[in-house]
Amino acid sequence: MLNMRDDAADSPAHGTFCDAQAPFAVARFKHLMEASYFNRMRFHSAQSGAVAHFGIASDPKLTKFWRKKTFYDESADKEIRSNRRGTISFAGLPGAKNKRSTSIVINFADNLKLDQQAYTPFAYIIWGMNTVDQIYKHTADEALAISSGEEYLSQKFPRLSGINTMKVIQSMHEVLHPTGKPHERAPTIKYGPFSSEL
Repeated sequence: MLNMRDDAADSPAHGTFCDAQAPFAVARFKHLMEASYFNRMRFHSAQSGAVAHFGIASDPKLTKFWRKKTFYDESADKEIRSNRRGTISFAGLPGAKNKRSTSIVINFADNLKLDQQAYTPFAYIIWGMNTVDQIYKHTADEALAISSGEEYLSQKFPRLSGINTMKVIQSMHEVLHPTGKPHERAPTIKYGPFSSEL
């Protein structure tokens, strides 16, 4: 389950993994959650009609450690789910195979061009995309964000949306489908943007 909250958006957004389609990406995401990598992370870039980009840790040492740990690119194996609105993908590097590490996007709109750039969707929003749409739109200097982390982002972009924590949700009773009944797919992760007042 994805559960997003910030000053501008109180309602939750729920999502689930695509384990069969992108097992390596799902495994990496779970490893990052277990390592508390996403705690207090900012969306360092977000453009209306495109994507919200995250994956740079608040602590530069964590970012440096995990960015070196690249993993296998499933997009070369089979026909993949397209980067449609609401899907969540690890960012690929054009012309470079098996180089994904921590860079992740949530698609605000259909971005089919990303299908050819090793952006393999590994999860998707199943409820509350309107909450995701309220992520603060901006573009930070990625190199500075990587080298300085939260210190740079909070000083230069105090209104940024971000992630408080993420965790695996084990119980189906912890999330309800919009109809009031549990969704047929098992909920998986929980996260929420934190306010700019840290």
